[in-house]
Amino acid sequence: MTSHTAILLFGRSAFAEARHKDFGDAKLGRGIAASLIRRTRDTILRTGLPLLHADERKQCGTTFGERLTNAMSAAYARGYEHLIVVGNDCPGLRSGQLLRAAEQLAAGHTVIGPDRRGGIWLLGLSRDRFRRADLLTVRWCSPDACMDLRQHMREVHELPSLADANAVRDLLRHRKQWSRVIGGIYVLLAPGHSPHIDLTYWTDSRVGDSSCGRAPPQAA
Repeated sequence: MTSHTAILLFGRSAFAEARHKDFGDAKLGRGIAASLIRRTRDTILRTGLPLLHADERKQCGTTFGERLTNAMSAAYARGYEHLIVVGNDCPGLRSGQLLRAAEQLAAGHTVIGPDRRGGIWLLGLSRDRFRRADLLTVRWCSPDACMDLRQHMREVHELPSLADANAVRDLLRHRKQWSRVIGGIYVLLAPGHSPHIDLTYWTDSRVGDSSCGRAPPQAA
């Protein structure tokens, strides 16, 4: 299984992520993004599966769908039969979930990890079920992405729904759940650490969830 399965970390660099997400000022944003990327890489490496990393410097294509399918095609071209795609913005990601996805792929299933905004935090797809044209029709980075994928895929195994982190308010909302795995980020958010961010604003109940469902994160 391990020799035929790889994990593709598809997202942005910390610099680009900080420019696209609501993580506060530039310095704080880069620190948060770098911590999330590092945590995701460490989680993947613990599986023992090969890691392929494609940020905006390695991605090619105009749309998210083009960049994603091009990255997946390149991975299959390297000889992998099964591919697990994840982004860098899901602090709840565990190595056991990745290994579960690998098992399901080897058993002939497609794997989807839905997030709580209508997107996904994981896509597991074997080479023989990879249909570029279908994936290009998915409304990526919208609340309809997961629904579109379900319509195109067969024999789907779904993993538990997880929350993603697109803004400081997400980090604060899930602090109790995530503090054990990304504690360093909460140090960055400590009062006085970043004078250019108003945590009162981010904890205001009037500030709602982002409506953007997430697939593996969109590149710059």
